[in-house]
Amino acid sequence: GNIDLFESDFRGRLDVMVQVKDHINWEFFLDTNGEIVFKPPFYNINTKQNFPVCWIRDIDIISDEYTEEEPEATRVDVIGEINSMFTSSMSTIQKTGVYTDFNLARQYGLRVETLQAHWLRSAESCGFYAVDKMAKYASNRFTGQLTIPGRPELRLGYPVYIESQDC
Repeated sequence: GNIDLFESDFRGRLDVMVQVKDHINWEFFLDTNGEIVFKPPFYNINTKQNFPVCWIRDIDIISDEYTEEEPEATRVDVIGEINSMFTSSMSTIQKTGVYTDFNLARQYGLRVETLQAHWLRSAESCGFYAVDKMAKYASNRFTGQLTIPGRPELRLGYPVYIESQDC
């Protein structure tokens, strides 16, 4: 056969890792040992018990920039379902869970996102899934950049506390 070297389907490690990250909705980072580490995102988890938190004071900051975007949704409706095999009509019973972030709804208006989750079998599990999705939307609103001088105790993926932002 004829091999075409200019139209290759080769992907680098970073492209593969980004595709895996998008598929499983986790985060990853390159450890100081050169290993790629996947971890679940810490949306609203108190990370003080898991990792040492490093403080960054105002005097350490060379430059910083923070942005806040509008949320994708302020209310999440999750619809699960139970297939009723014991009724004569074989109808589908739906279970619903709803979570509204009232602070965001007051600020940005009611933005509803409806999700189908056929694997959820109870209204309680649909509600927990709605809370989880809303926490993800709320955490993705804030981004920023921070430049500080070298600090050997900081490691990628570990939380930091920025004193001027109180977060």
